[in-house]
Amino acid sequence: MPLYESPKRPSRKASARAAASAGESATSLRYEARRREITDAAAKLFAQRGYEATTFNDIAEAVGLLKGSLYYYAPSKEDLLYSVIHEVHQSGRELVERNSSQDLDTITLLRNVVGDAVKFLIESREKNVIAMRDFRALSEESQRELGDERAVFWNYLRRLITNGKAEGSIRDDVDVQVVATAILGAINYLPAWYERGRPPSVARMVQGYRDFLIEGLLA
Repeated sequence: MPLYESPKRPSRKASARAAASAGESATSLRYEARRREITDAAAKLFAQRGYEATTFNDIAEAVGLLKGSLYYYAPSKEDLLYSVIHEVHQSGRELVERNSSQDLDTITLLRNVVGDAVKFLIESREKNVIAMRDFRALSEESQRELGDERAVFWNYLRRLITNGKAEGSIRDDVDVQVVATAILGAINYLPAWYERGRPPSVARMVQGYRDFLIEGLLA
């Protein structure tokens, strides 16, 4: 074999396939970016006006499309609502997975996951409002599809509290189901009243919720 070989020129078919593949990838990226823009615009309108009061035309106007063109990216208003709520639930799942992968004691994990959840609900306020308020506007089939996702955070709280009781770091008289539900309810209600840019700050909210919701559980 010679020390140097000139590269072989790709065949016309191979070049065409590569160009087509690159074109499809670019088209897919453009589609996903536009779909994201539309979903975000729909979320803003749903949060401001309510899901029922927002029309497909409203969404199309918000992103500068004709109603017919919007169907290319979303077959229905409910499809966009589903995407918004699924995104919220997926973020919650990732939050749990990120925390559960850390080798920390139970109370630190509990404080971390509560703090992360508070920060997430504040920073993604509009979408969290929709996930809480408009979930029942989805079809029963869509609600069933998202049902397991909704319970991920609650189940993780239950697991941590149960572990804390077993190891003695959480009081033995704590009702796991009631406390997990109370913590979840307190966090989920945040988007209904909290306004960014006004006191208390996000950092104060994180610290306060950690202290208020967890310190009373300690043995």
